[in-house]
Amino acid sequence: MTAKTDEAAWGAMRRLFDDRDIITLTAVAGFTNCSNRVAEALHLLPEAPGERIAFQPGDAAGMSSAG
Repeated sequence: MTAKTDEAAWGAMRRLFDDRDIITLTAVAGFTNCSNRVAEALHLLPEAPGERIAFQPGDAAGMSSAG
């Protein structure tokens, strides 16, 4: 279902959000989609919460940065 082709979906969205909200939601969804596609294309792995990626041999992943 998309609001572009489904009048009921568009009407439900318009009842809950104004034009500015719809534009913001669309931009955030588009950016997230783009970001996910780039990450997938580059075969990036997600970081664990509180961890960081060891970019070079010897980097201690998981250590907090000191400034």
